[in-house]
Amino acid sequence: MEVTTDPSDISTQKYYGDSISLDGMVVTITYGNGSTHEFTYGSTEWNNEGFTVAIEDGGNFSKLVTGNNGKHIVVSKTGLNSANTAATLKVNKKDLHLTAEKADGLSAIEKTYDTTTDAKSILKFGITSADLVSGDSFTVDSSNVSATFDTKNQGSDKDITISGLTITGDNSDQYNIIMPSGVKGTINPKSITVKVAGVADILAGVSGEDLKRQQALITANNLKVVFQ
Repeated sequence: MEVTTDPSDISTQKYYGDSISLDGMVVTITYGNGSTHEFTYGSTEWNNEGFTVAIEDGGNFSKLVTGNNGKHIVVSKTGLNSANTAATLKVNKKDLHLTAEKADGLSAIEKTYDTTTDAKSILKFGITSADLVSGDSFTVDSSNVSATFDTKNQGSDKDITISGLTITGDNSDQYNIIMPSGVKGTINPKSITVKVAGVADILAGVSGEDLKRQQALITANNLKVVFQ
């Protein structure tokens, strides 16, 4: 017995969680008298013949994993040697996009100028649920995350670069983690309080001819002391 035609879907690049169709697979049996007969997967003849189809070293045709990559599809029948497909499965990790949004309690991704580019404290990280294979659930680990503004200076619509996020949970090794991208935020100017001294404070300790000169130079619109 041999697989004379591989399933057409075996040449398609697959990713974790994908299924594979066995349609198109043909097995040929050579009998003792030299005659041959072809059996097409899914046909009545195929079903009546009692073939067993499996992934080499185990697996599930309806939910492929990266461990199936490079493995043959194996056809077996009682009393005959098993037969392998010529081609092997191609299964890669599935992309999982992580997200970044404003931290709880904030109205926007923003902070006040603090001389640093750090943005970690104003962000909350998550997972794009549409990327998950059914049944999978993960927690984002941000303990080693780096999230930085392009510069420390104030401004709006500033780029934030994020790296170092990981995920924890069953099947996490089946995913290719994609860091959040296109994240922007604002660094607001820091407000400072300037105390303007009153006339009395400016003239404190000044006496004599110096006092007269200073009084002449101070007006209601100009509190700057000018020494001549």
